[in-house]
Amino acid sequence: MKLLVLLPLLSLSLAQDAAEELSSEPPAPLATAEMTITPMNAEGGAAPPFAAVARVYPGEDPAAGAYRFAEEFFADAYVRRLPDVPSFGQLFDIVARLEQGLPGGWEAPAELARCGKRPCTAGKLWKRAEENRKAGFHDSQGADLLRALAKNGLEEEFVGKCERGLARSFEGVGRQREREAREAEEDAKNARRARGEEEAMENARQRKVEYEQAWASLVARWAEAPPPVSAELRADGSQSPVAAHMPGIVAAFAAGEHEAALSLIRKVPGNDKTSEIWIIEARAHEVLGAYPAAMQAAGNLVQKSASHEPWISGSPRMLAVALGANAAMQLGMSDKALKFYQSVLKFDPDQETARVQYRGLKKVIKALGSAEEQIQKGYNKAASGHIDDCLSALKGLDVDSPLFRSKIQLKLCTILSSMDKHEEALSNCDSAVRVRTDAGVQGPDIQEAHLKRGEARLLDDDYDGAVSDFRTAFDLVPDDESSREKKRELQVRRSLACATHIDFLTPSHR
Repeated sequence: MKLLVLLPLLSLSLAQDAAEELSSEPPAPLATAEMTITPMNAEGGAAPPFAAVARVYPGEDPAAGAYRFAEEFFADAYVRRLPDVPSFGQLFDIVARLEQGLPGGWEAPAELARCGKRPCTAGKLWKRAEENRKAGFHDSQGADLLRALAKNGLEEEFVGKCERGLARSFEGVGRQREREAREAEEDAKNARRARGEEEAMENARQRKVEYEQAWASLVARWAEAPPPVSAELRADGSQSPVAAHMPGIVAAFAAGEHEAALSLIRKVPGNDKTSEIWIIEARAHEVLGAYPAAMQAAGNLVQKSASHEPWISGSPRMLAVALGANAAMQLGMSDKALKFYQSVLKFDPDQETARVQYRGLKKVIKALGSAEEQIQKGYNKAASGHIDDCLSALKGLDVDSPLFRSKIQLKLCTILSSMDKHEEALSNCDSAVRVRTDAGVQGPDIQEAHLKRGEARLLDDDYDGAVSDFRTAFDLVPDDESSREKKRELQVRRSLACATHIDFLTPSHR
């Protein structure tokens, strides 16, 4: 018999079969039945026919072999209700031909032919098919329906019900294939993204090495020949203290004695500080972890040295830009980090490093903002996609920090909690609270961390934990007129968590 099917489905099935044959040798079939199939070509005409083979393998029966055959070559055609597919009668013909090919003395596997201690009746097979349908095992559902239809003495109404169920099983197979195709596409997309992220991270690691090498080169150069100091007098005729302190500042900095260098720098008034002093001050504060002071000193240098001359990578002012942007990110101030790169591009739009970092950081901030918009709308899956984009973009940047990542973690906590992924959600919230606590963060930022974790704990039915976080957030709000509304809101949340906890503990909820 010759049958028309869709070529794309057929090609996919044959390709899958070929891949399986290459990866592992299938067992020898117990019986086979051949059918000639004429597929459609891309123009809708008939392509050359080929022989398709139905098989029964050990552990199967003819119904399982026939359904797999129809699933491989005709499932999509059944879903689209195309006319050129096997009728149910033709499926039974395949079952019969497979039965004829079985070796003498063959018996159907007990798990397929028996329902409990007795042979399966048509009704039992229907019931088992329904259980398989609910579990998403559409191939087992279809095979059971073929077994049921093979029984004698069936009422017409039952036959119709089984045939409709058989058609639905093919629809389920079609949906499963579409889902698998989407998952495969998503996996391929993630693999491409992972390769891109790894490349970006490697570039960032290389730039970090170059950054430290530039500092080492600068220190070595100044240790060998300290930067010259102008001997010009101030406007009032007095002598600037720079000349007196510069040798000591450079010597302490070159020796890695950053506290000593800063001590000497404090003796130089701000108006007298040179670019060299500003860059030493910024670097010393960065090494000591004093990021606000490091950002301030770097900003002063960038402002002092601004000009339309090329901003050369590795130069003191470009080191100040990288240092200032990183210090800003360490403080969670992404807008300040952007301004450092903007300061460069304002005077040198072609500065490659600044342009790449500016665009990347802007993409991170935009993705984070888009995630928040989707969270507010309740579109958690879309928000999760924006967070993925944010994390991917962040991996290729020179700037990063635990505090900035804590913003991302809190959004992930909200998203995952709303998707009932409580363990992952609380892991992100716990990390954000820990990072902000360890960093000594004060005010609204630490309140936000406890508030988000409290909401996540409440959704996870951890009422004690939720009450504790809401109480901590409440206690962190200042006792002043401007904060009264905030305190009232937190009091309501805490009371709600307490009330829910008490209600949960009543006998009717135990």
